Amino acid sequence: MYEKEGKGEEDISVRQPVYPNPYPSPRMTDAHEIRVLELLPGSEEQPIHCLLTIEHLWDDPRYEALSYAWGSSAETKPMQLNKTSFEITSNLEIALRHLRHEQESRRLWVDALCINQNDPIEKQTQVKLMSEIYPAAENVLCWLGPEEDDSAFVMQRLQELADAKARRQRFYQGLFKLLSRQWWSRLWTCQEFALTLKDPQMVCGKQCMRCRYFNLAALHYPNMSLAVHEY
Repeated sequence: MYEKEGKGEEDISVRQPVYPNPYPSPRMTDAHEIRVLELLPGSEEQPIHCLLTIEHLWDDPRYEALSYAWGSSAETKPMQLNKTSFEITSNLEIALRHLRHEQESRRLWVDALCINQNDPIEKQTQVKLMSEIYPAAENVLCWLGPEEDDSAFVMQRLQELADAKARRQRFYQGLFKLLSRQWWSRLWTCQEFALTLKDPQMVCGKQCMRCRYFNLAALHYPNMSLAVHEY
């Protein structure tokens, strides 16, 4: 792993190696090769075991790319990398524990582990590949850190707000299409409706309801065009 020289924004290209461990993987031989980290299954409390494989980007390898803050190199934690003891920063160790599945392996790309941080030539080559590594990932995992300071509540509330917006957009789009059906614009049906003394039932498929509920929807009609455009 690298430690940033000086202060300011973190830049992977200027990090300096801080791990004394020999890197337990052979050197890559092609400019478009990467290492993929297999995070072996286990509970959150068990030691971390990972394997490295060398794969070619042109072969479309399947992996998720991890984006995270490296954290301080002053405090490191042990793990097993290719059956060799290896030290990583505390923040990365916590991230791997949270990301690990209990029953199946997870394939990741993690810069601190998939790049030999003590090999400046490899480091330079891999940094140039960053613009291909992240777009080629099946998913990018942005690790914000462990749960604290009411973060679980905030994350849940954000999801609820996103779901509510999606439901609102779906409702307005469906309502717009329903009110655009032929029945609403034909002269005869309009006359038949006007001659009705009781609150008629509106029937659509297997669903039916009184017309007064459509009147409630009409109160929101001025906002519907905006919601449909947002969809």
